[in-house]
Amino acid sequence: MGDLRLSPTQFAMLYILATQPGIDQNTLGYVLGIDRSTTTLVARLLESNDLITRQVSSKDRRRKQLKLTRKGHALLKKADKLTNLTTEKILSPFSQEEADTFLMLLEKMTASLNDISRTPIKRSQTEN
Repeated sequence: MGDLRLSPTQFAMLYILATQPGIDQNTLGYVLGIDRSTTTLVARLLESNDLITRQVSSKDRRRKQLKLTRKGHALLKKADKLTNLTTEKILSPFSQEEADTFLMLLEKMTASLNDISRTPIKRSQTEN
């Protein structure tokens, strides 16, 4: 995402915020598999660039709820276009059937290695 000056972690945060607006900062870090201090640093950077807002939760004043701004939505839309173009380029040597098989096998491999990953994919705090 170099052209957009967006790191993979920043992109991931924006993506999660687009799909889960209002998620709290701690849960976002947990879902992404990053520690609290990194989550805070990246969230502050995104906020300073007017890509997200961070507001104290009305339910728990210790938590910050995060939401995309219009600028954040616009940047994510541009990033999505770039990721789609990249995906198309990566899959271009394959037929549609081969691409489908490749993606299915990639998902299967990723899922099988999730438990031993340094940052396993975590869908929610109740899932282990």
